[in-house]
Amino acid sequence: MRNWHIAAGVLYVRQKMKTFIKRAGLFLLLAIVSVIIYANLKPDQYHTSERIEWKDKAIAELSGIEPAKGIPPFEYTVDGWFSPQGLLMEDGSWIAYRQVCHKEKPEIYDIFIGQASDGKWYYSTYHFCIGAITIMEEQPKSLSAFIDQCALVEFDGASDDCLLPTWPPKE
Repeated sequence: MRNWHIAAGVLYVRQKMKTFIKRAGLFLLLAIVSVIIYANLKPDQYHTSERIEWKDKAIAELSGIEPAKGIPPFEYTVDGWFSPQGLLMEDGSWIAYRQVCHKEKPEIYDIFIGQASDGKWYYSTYHFCIGAITIMEEQPKSLSAFIDQCALVEFDGASDDCLLPTWPPKE
């Protein structure tokens, strides 16, 4: 009689383990499916309404600058070449810009929009950090050097193309 109870206990434990394993497997499968769905449906950090609104405001502010009139009268704060509104390159070329870092405004992923002395518009998702401190260290030699260094891409100065990622650069 005693052996019968042990055998029944073993069968009971096995049944509970099978049930547990089935439930754990089902839970794991649901977790994997959830991660895959989230990865494919996660919000596009480059096209949020806050970022689009910021872009429109920046373009409106920069549209008033006329490259043909020469260097805009920025208040340069670092050795006469850096300003929170523009950069003067060593060769005399310049770029008027607006930029925001996601550390300042978490709802807006890094974006830089500028209008340059060559009359062209540029954008980048390079991380300039708060107040563009990453570019304060050394005056860029030229506009083309700055474009290369900070992954700037030309755009038409109006479209949402400037919301696309440029950083890190594609190899």
